[in-house]
Amino acid sequence: MQISQTSVTPTTPIKRSRKKKELATMRNLLKQQKERNELLKKIQAAFESQKNDDSSFLLPDLNIPLDNNNSS
Repeated sequence: MQISQTSVTPTTPIKRSRKKKELATMRNLLKQQKERNELLKKIQAAFESQKNDDSSFLLPDLNIPLDNNNSS
């Protein structure tokens, strides 16, 4: 029984350079997405905090008739 060996072709410098550029671009995109995600988390936390602070706000009772006597 003979074991066949697969030949591995070495990457050319041009392919390696292209792959490095692709990786750099992907890393940059990942960094931008992480920064945007952190910003969105901060906005969401601020919104949640504001929403909790406004929980003491009371809506007017719409069943009470308006005062039609305007003294201007």
